Amino acid sequence: MKLESDLKRHICEYYEARILSGYYGCGDPLPSIHKVSAAFQVSVPTVRDALTALEQQGYVTVDARKAARVTCRIPLSVCRQNAAEYFVPRADGILDLVRGGHLLLLPCWNAGIEGWKKEENPFPSDVIAPHVVLYITVLNRLQNRLLINLYWEILHYARFPFLMRQEDAALSGSMADRQGPDALADLCQGLTDTFTQHVKSLFTFIEEARIGYSLEQTAPVPFQWRIYRHQPQLRYSFASHLIRGIMYHRYPVGSKLPSLSCLAKQQGISVNTVRRTLNLLEKLGVVESHQGKRSTVCMEAAAFDVDEPEIREGLRLYLDALHIVELTLHPVMLHVLENASPKVHTELETGFTAMREQGKSNACFEVIFAFIIKHSAFAIVRECYNTLLDLITWGFPLALYRLFGHSLHEQYLDFNIRAERHLQDQDWSGFSYDCMGLMSDERRQALAFISQKSGRPTDWQH
Repeated sequence: MKLESDLKRHICEYYEARILSGYYGCGDPLPSIHKVSAAFQVSVPTVRDALTALEQQGYVTVDARKAARVTCRIPLSVCRQNAAEYFVPRADGILDLVRGGHLLLLPCWNAGIEGWKKEENPFPSDVIAPHVVLYITVLNRLQNRLLINLYWEILHYARFPFLMRQEDAALSGSMADRQGPDALADLCQGLTDTFTQHVKSLFTFIEEARIGYSLEQTAPVPFQWRIYRHQPQLRYSFASHLIRGIMYHRYPVGSKLPSLSCLAKQQGISVNTVRRTLNLLEKLGVVESHQGKRSTVCMEAAAFDVDEPEIREGLRLYLDALHIVELTLHPVMLHVLENASPKVHTELETGFTAMREQGKSNACFEVIFAFIIKHSAFAIVRECYNTLLDLITWGFPLALYRLFGHSLHEQYLDFNIRAERHLQDQDWSGFSYDCMGLMSDERRQALAFISQKSGRPTDWQH
């Protein structure tokens, strides 16, 4: 996940959506490069690259001495049809985001707001839609690239916050002059009120457009969290797939993995990506490669170099994923448990009992995530937690390295016992808090270990 290239794409998508929707008409200027840079909190060269990309697509003309200006002319009727064809297939997904997204974004927003209160910085400018700039500013305080990526993926999918006008949002006025808890409370309330208003307007439009443009039979387009936009980065996802396959005996220790070509075909990736992934996993002690032969599964503790770029990026994704889970797991798990049937509660308790009796308490991460992915009522939660589980899988080789010579089962046994007790007592809140504490402890210990082994310990801190 290349941060600057991702942010360039986000800026392109933001202004492309506004142009295609008619928010900007032919001849209208975009904000200046420096204003966009400040609002999106990115470098000036990143903004220039984004504007150049928009120019190449025929949307704007870029002048080094003036603000970029919209050059394409789109009739309002076409703008309306563009909006209809975009939003109607995504109606169910957007409704799911509205209903369930608060479980993911609100805890992160609250954590970012706490930092804002302490620092008492002024509010951002109004160059872009207030909802967007506020979330960018607040979430950036958590210094979590993966979280910013998730937020932009949600925005990219929902898109309608891109189109909200400053005067509609009731969040302008003295934004740049106000500070303190009262101003934050006012902004949060304004955020909620105007968001609700725009959701209502959007769904009125969707219902009209569904019939008006004969889109009743349009196939739905669900939300997907796409972290990896480039082929080489798929190795992080493929590495997680193989590690999980080994952990849960799809590929037992001592067995041979399928051939490079077979793995490439199964995953829909190139043979070169498979080869690079296996080289990476060999450094982590997960497999052992042989020239001209299939790799052997070993899953042994390996003293790998945490500062090697490929390993470092995988571990960064792992730490960012743990951070998001730490922030969101309590409300997510509590919502699932409070809405689950007694049969589902019993299945979860039985899973923890089986882990303890089989000496596999370290499987608690998989059990927690699998429970949420299976039983959450919200597609946004299921999608995000499935992706987060993939990234957290990167922590297993790190745990083997960190706990070399110690039992993984014993490391997590106390948590397992407490979890069983909470489930037996139907203490859903206590169970949810303990799960959150597990993620917090895991991240803290991983950070301490990586910092000890790394030549640049401060780079790992959030």
